[in-house]
Amino acid sequence: MAMKKIMLGADGSEHSKHAARYAVDLAKAFGSKVVIVSTYRGQTIVTEDPAHQYTMKEMRRRAKHIQAWYQELMVKNEVEHESLLLDGPAAQAIADAAEREEADIIIIGSRGRSNIVGMILGSTAHILLHIARCPVLAIRLKHRLPSDK
Repeated sequence: MAMKKIMLGADGSEHSKHAARYAVDLAKAFGSKVVIVSTYRGQTIVTEDPAHQYTMKEMRRRAKHIQAWYQELMVKNEVEHESLLLDGPAAQAIADAAEREEADIIIIGSRGRSNIVGMILGSTAHILLHIARCPVLAIRLKHRLPSDK
């Protein structure tokens, strides 16, 4: 199985950072490129209101700041990568980007909630498992990597 491009959901949580370490191991094993994706929820209303413009800039700035940790991890491990900042609900934005970028797999951190809780709360991992056109690998924090021993 070829795995040229790995899409990594990056939200700054410990679950996501653990998934990033897993993505590094896979990227090294397959010689893959990692696409780091962070999302921010903007409004779809176009407005000239300065307060709205500030809010959008702040949300984008925070998403960009979150990505710095993931970029440093990729550089430190000599993994080819790029970053995307996307506006919108995380699951849909990541699924759409994976299709556009022709990602072979999406890797995302998961808190490991049950199916019922995932459906009620609408977790990103749970939604992605149902809408993404490529495989989705949800990594729980409890999962140990060989390098974690």
